[in-house]
Order: sequence, then C-alpha cells, then structure tokens
Amino acid sequence: MATSARRRERRQRPHRDAYPPIRHFADAVCTAFAIHSQFDRARACFVLGPRGRVEQGWALTGPEHNEGHVLRLALCMPDREVAGRSVLLITARGDEDLTELAEDDVATWRRLQADVESRGAHLVDWILVGGEVGAPDESIRSMRFATDESAVDTWAV
Repeated sequence: MATSARRRERRQRPHRDAYPPIRHFADAVCTAFAIHSQFDRARACFVLGPRGRVEQGWALTGPEHNEGHVLRLALCMPDREVAGRSVLLITARGDEDLTELAEDDVATWRRLQADVESRGAHLVDWILVGGEVGAPDESIRSMRFATDESAVDTWAV
C-alpha cells in the first residue's frame, strides 16, 4: 500500500515551553506548592521573560545551599541579558512553621532585592512554603506581601 506524500510529511507541532508560564501570584503559589511536594527542602529560582515565560529555572536541595546560591546560579545567563527580567524565588522549608515572620527573613529579602536590582532585574517575590505537604497546616508566605502592605494589587512579572 502506497503512502501519499502528504501523509509522509511530519506535521510541525507548535512549540511548547518546558514550564508553564508564571504570570500571576496564583501561578507562583501553585509552583511553590509543587516544589514543596517534590522536595522537602529546596531553594528554587525562576527567571521570567515576557508574559511570565520561564526562561531559566534552578532548584538546589542540599542543606549547604542558601537563597543567594540559587539566585546567583539562575542569574548567570551568558547567552541572555538579565536586565529587564523578573525573578521569582521560592524556598520549601519542610515541616517548618511559617506563621511568625522572622526578622532574618526580612533582612534576607531586602538583601536579595538589592542583589537582583543591582543586575538590572526585578525580584517579583520570595515565596516560602512549609508545613506538612497537603495537610491543613501547609502554609505559604509571600515576603513581598509580608513586608509591603501596599503590594497586594501590584504583583506582576
């Protein structure tokens, strides 16, 4: 049986990004919960392009790593300019309780913001997630909202 030339051609499929875009706070929260369900403890950083497209993402799970490590790794983009990009940082803290805002976290948030801005990018948020995965006590904290009450309506990539 002969196959027509048309059937032999491979149809071009539309290009699909490896990660779904992170356009809104709800997307960031879903991403944080997904990271927490996959890794008990992790630090992840996403460099976001136009319309929340994930251009680069890294996750470090070793206890020796901190948020600064994953941030520096993600911002080392030799083939792309970082200026004008948005950055989202997520930390999964295992079963840790996040109900109290720690002063160390506030100081770290301010330092991370300065680091990212010095490279011409914008740190959209640092989301912390902790508690038992899938349990009612699993909680999330946006450092942007925790430190700036006026930021509620301005979360954007």
